[in-house]
Amino acid sequence: MKLILNCEVTTSSKWKISCANQNFICGSGKHKLSLDIDTCGWYEIDIEEKAKTPLVSLISAIGYPVIMLILVIALFLSEQLPLGELFKSDGDSWASRIRPYSLKSKIKIQVNNDRKISIKIYPCEYQRAINNWTKPVIEVKRVSPSNITQQFILDTSGFKYEKISCYFWLSLLFLLFALCMLIAVKSGVLWVIIVCAILCTAALTGFSLKLFSKMKDFKTKQTLAIEWFAKNLADK
Repeated sequence: MKLILNCEVTTSSKWKISCANQNFICGSGKHKLSLDIDTCGWYEIDIEEKAKTPLVSLISAIGYPVIMLILVIALFLSEQLPLGELFKSDGDSWASRIRPYSLKSKIKIQVNNDRKISIKIYPCEYQRAINNWTKPVIEVKRVSPSNITQQFILDTSGFKYEKISCYFWLSLLFLLFALCMLIAVKSGVLWVIIVCAILCTAALTGFSLKLFSKMKDFKTKQTLAIEWFAKNLADK
């Protein structure tokens, strides 16, 4: 027998779908999953969002010498650590990379012959208009609502990741400016040293002020997410 799952994920995220000891990873877009069912009976379909690998785990795994190269090249090119965003007065695109609300769903179905089920997943995503993240939703067709259970999950690790990224760029800029000062001092030209010192100090000061403003924004939105989850999704 065949169990066909027509799955659609509306935004960029990865979800793990498991049934009858068969596992699938679905990204954004439409997917047709075909499962082989050996015997008739009741089966459970488990759906949960696949967590991203934390930056902290990456640092611990490969060490500091290698992480410098990977962060500067790989993450910078993939816009995971957008340095320029910190200088934008309204830069909050970082919020779209965070999903503080997630959802686990268990679908109980009876399979006696070939069967098709449609699943549509709406992951949590940030909406600037409401200054908050939307509630994740999983829609299932051709299954009784009484056979569907769900559990909402609060995950604030994304905020920690964004803070680490900011501190990383601040540290990297400090090292670059220190290198510039070292080159200026070695040149032995007084006016070069003075100009370099002024520029480095101004740049570091401006970047630090913007950084702390972003950190305050992180804290505000994290508090908002925790309070909204406790009021609307906890124990649902």
